Amino acid sequence: MRKQKIVLILILLLLSANVFAQSGWHSAFSETGNYTFNDIYFKDMQTGFAVENAGIVFKTTNGGINWTQIFQNSLYHFYLIKFFNDSVGCIFADEGKIFRTTNSGINWTEITTPVHDNKNAECFINQFTGYVVGTSDYVHKTTNAGLSWDSLRSRLFVLTPPNYNDVYFINENTGWICSALNYYYMSYTLYRNYIYKTTNGGVNWNYVYYSESEQQLFKIKFFDENTGISFIGNKIYKTTNSGTNWSVYSESSTFTFKRLYMLNNNTGWMTGMQGTNPVICKTTNSGLNWFLQCITSPSQGLLSLYILDEDNAWACGGNNTILKTTNGGGFISGVNLNSTNIPDKFSLSQNYPNPFNPSTKINYEIKNSGFVSLKVFDLLGKEVAALVNEKQNAGSYAVDFNSSEYNLPSGIYFYTLNAGEFKETKKMVLIK
Repeated sequence: MRKQKIVLILILLLLSANVFAQSGWHSAFSETGNYTFNDIYFKDMQTGFAVENAGIVFKTTNGGINWTQIFQNSLYHFYLIKFFNDSVGCIFADEGKIFRTTNSGINWTEITTPVHDNKNAECFINQFTGYVVGTSDYVHKTTNAGLSWDSLRSRLFVLTPPNYNDVYFINENTGWICSALNYYYMSYTLYRNYIYKTTNGGVNWNYVYYSESEQQLFKIKFFDENTGISFIGNKIYKTTNSGTNWSVYSESSTFTFKRLYMLNNNTGWMTGMQGTNPVICKTTNSGLNWFLQCITSPSQGLLSLYILDEDNAWACGGNNTILKTTNGGGFISGVNLNSTNIPDKFSLSQNYPNPFNPSTKINYEIKNSGFVSLKVFDLLGKEVAALVNEKQNAGSYAVDFNSSEYNLPSGIYFYTLNAGEFKETKKMVLIK
C-alpha cells in the first residue's frame, strides 16, 4: 500500500514530464524527432549505439549527451544490435536481414542468411561465437564474428513454427532456448511454453520443460549448468536442475515483468509494467526481491535495457526514450534520504516501532559516500531481506521494512548495516 501511495504522489507531481518518476535514471536523448528505439548497446561509458524501428542507427561518443545518425536503411525495421568487439558488430532486422560493421559503425554490409525470420533474441559467447533466435524453428549460429551464419534446424516442432523468445548459453556448448505457442481455449488465449537445452553447441536440442499459461515465457538466464531463473507474468521462477523443474521463487504484487537482464548471479534489472506505466525494477539478491527504480509514461514503453557494469546502464523505448543511470539506478520506494547534511559519524538506530506488525522504520547515517548494505536475518543467520545494496551518498536515511512483503513469521530478527569499515547489528521483534 505504501509503495502505491508513493507512486501516486510522484505521478501527480510530475504528470507533465515524459518520465514520471526516477531515482538514478535520467533522460539521455535530446535530439528532435519521433523515434522508437528497439535496442541499445554500449561498448564503454562513452561509446554507444541505439537502433530505431524505422531502420536508423544512432551513435554517441560522449555517454549519451549527443547522438548522431550514422546509418539508415528505410526498407527494414531494426530490432537488435550487438558488438563482438570494439569494431565488429551486427544489426538484426526484419525478414532475416543482418547488417555487419567492422569499423565501429562507419560502414555496414548486408550479410546473406538462408532463413528470413525476424530475430527476437541474441547471445554472444565471445568475440567470435554468437547465437540468435526468432520466428522460425532455426537457431542461427556464427563462429566468425557474424561474417557468416549457420541455420541449425532444431526440428522441435513438426507442424507449427515456434516463436523463440530467448536464447542463453553459459559456454560454447551448453545453452537453452525458450519458446511460446499460442492457442485458443474457449474465449481465452493460452500459451504452450517450452524450454530446450543443447550440450553440443546447438547441433542437437533436448526438451527439458513444458507448461501452459495465460502468459508467455519470455526470458531465461542461467548462472551455471544447473541454476537459472525465468519469469511468467508477475512470478519469478527458479530451477536448480538445469531447467527440468521450475518453482516459484518470488512473486510481485506490484509489477508485471516483461524482460530480464542479469549482470551477475545477484544483480539484475527487469523492465515491466505497473498498471499502465512501464517501469524499471532491480534485484540484488538473485531475483528474490525487486525494487522500483523508474516509472515512465505509457507512450514511452521500455523495449530494451543494456547493463555495462554495477553503476552504468541504459534503457530505451518509444517516444524518443533513452534513459541512463550512473549509480546503479537507486530506488524510489522503500529508502528515503532524510537529509543531505553530512553526518559526523556512522550510526544505526533502533527500529521503530519495536515490536512491530507488519511494518517498521529503520534509520541510519553514513558520513562517507560508498557502498552500503542493510540486510535482515533470522535467528539462524539466514538472510531474509536485502533492504539496501547500492552506492549511497553521505547523509541520513530511513528505510521502511514491511515484513508482509517477505512472508515472514513472528519471531526475532536481526538487521545489519555495512558501510565500508562500519558494521553494526540490532535486534527487532515481529509479532503477528
